Amino acid sequence: MIAALAVTCLCPPAFAQTQAPLSVIDWLGTQSNTALSQPPVASRPNEPPVAKTALAPDVSVQNLEEGSPREIGLVPTRITGLPTGIWAGSELATLTRLITALPDPTLPAAQSLLYTILLAEEAAPGGKASAGEALSLARVEKLVALGALDPAQSLIEQAGVTTSSAHFDLWMQISLLTGTEDRACAVLTAAPHLTTDYGSRIFCDARARKWDDAALTFGSAQALGLMPPAKLALIARFLDPEAFEAEAALTAPREMDPLSFRLFETIGEPIPTGNLPRAYAVADLRDLSGWKAQIEAAERLTRAGALPDNRLLGLYTDRKPAASGAFGTASPHCSALKPLWELAVPTPSRKRCLRFGPQWLARDWKCRLPLSLPMRFRRFLLKAAQVRLHWTFNCSRPDMRAQPPA
Repeated sequence: MIAALAVTCLCPPAFAQTQAPLSVIDWLGTQSNTALSQPPVASRPNEPPVAKTALAPDVSVQNLEEGSPREIGLVPTRITGLPTGIWAGSELATLTRLITALPDPTLPAAQSLLYTILLAEEAAPGGKASAGEALSLARVEKLVALGALDPAQSLIEQAGVTTSSAHFDLWMQISLLTGTEDRACAVLTAAPHLTTDYGSRIFCDARARKWDDAALTFGSAQALGLMPPAKLALIARFLDPEAFEAEAALTAPREMDPLSFRLFETIGEPIPTGNLPRAYAVADLRDLSGWKAQIEAAERLTRAGALPDNRLLGLYTDRKPAASGAFGTASPHCSALKPLWELAVPTPSRKRCLRFGPQWLARDWKCRLPLSLPMRFRRFLLKAAQVRLHWTFNCSRPDMRAQPPA
């Protein structure tokens, strides 16, 4: 036994190398205490012993960012297929100018590509956090111009509504149109410095029933001339509507803003959204608007790709059309489904379907939708045809009277 132990201790180094590698803890245990206790000897730098001048060396100075740059976007890279650094090497001014100047696409494929680019997760240009925040603001402004307020609101909330006054003001405008102004007012009440818009402060104070604060802010803005006279007159009616009951209705401003739009609605003088920018159509999707106004607003937004087609279909099937006469004058569904029918189905197939009746639209292969259409659009049209198939038929045959849907 002793001989075997001696042979084991006198084994050559090559045999020791075949053992399993040591862990970090085991390796520390094999080192001698003397070697670990001795500090490492610093090497002498190769520099002259005497300085050539007494002047201080040049030091480069750079401002510290508020935080490290981050990727801002709602759709991850695995969904879009776009790299996060697609704008990393571009200049912020050029990107902002090009995004603002983008035209409104009419083709569904172009609309989908534009929304993909605007909502994709992207890194900050130049690796600067301030550039990423400014770029996110430009992307949100473009989404608002297109009428896509829901993704715009989510994107600016991800970027940070308290990042700057411009971020908060834009978030406030979106919230006023979507009907979620209570959250924005709560943030403004906690941090009034976020905005310089006295109209928003007065509006939020009135919403919070702080009438004294609202009146004080209104009086200060009126005395100092901080707001235009038209806006002051509108806010005065908002704060004290009983004092202006005998007065004539106010004239709508030439350039509408979301706050004025909501104030006109509050004092009982709503303004139609048909002639306003597309973003104002989102306000008609609320339950406060009638069914016809909701459908017209949904059609306008769906044509621009700013509203999911399922929501439009839900509005179509939300209620039953009136049975007080011809279909075209009794319900807005005729104006809604006829353009989709004419766009999706070629003229020969349309005539054949009208000849044999609407039931052939979903049964006869000659009347099916062309395969060149996107699958999402084809499913939407087929679903609309199945739910209210006779509507399309009566729209194309105005001489026939609509029957109540089954």
